[in-house]
Amino acid sequence: MMEADHEDGSYDRNKELKLLDETKAGVKGLVDAGLTKLPKIFVHDGHKVNISSSSSATNVSIPVIDLGSLHEEGNSRHEIIQKVKDAGEKWGFFQVVNRDFPPCVLDEMLVGCVDFMTKMLRDTFSCLLAPGPIDRHQLPSICRDVTIKYLDNVKKLALTPLEIRIALGGIRPRKQLP
Repeated sequence: MMEADHEDGSYDRNKELKLLDETKAGVKGLVDAGLTKLPKIFVHDGHKVNISSSSSATNVSIPVIDLGSLHEEGNSRHEIIQKVKDAGEKWGFFQVVNRDFPPCVLDEMLVGCVDFMTKMLRDTFSCLLAPGPIDRHQLPSICRDVTIKYLDNVKKLALTPLEIRIALGGIRPRKQLP
């Protein structure tokens, strides 16, 4: 990859990005080429960041919200919804724990992916996973069942913030979200 530095020491980040993009190799291509020094386009210019030196900025922690009892009626559900509202207003994001996504599904999906990658070396596939229903027969048999189970859980997890937003708006959904 060419250097976008000029004799006068100026640096043209856009030119460097364009050069990298034109190689179509990406970061993997840089690594494969034996890159020994991190290109400037990946180095953050620290002097451009406005970091507050106040003590409150050093003790910052991202809100963590436990969704474990979200689907139970009562105070805990109301508390979770309130925590999401507060985190959204103050931070714009939060970390989710106990998301009702069984760890065994993640483990099975990893095994299914490894099985597919190691045993189906010549096969490739393409299928639509959204917005309509999944055609099971488009998925390879070696990982079909676990992929469906995984996608069902991902869909449920993806709808959780929508369900919380609906509750925050005081709207009662006409039907239960899938």
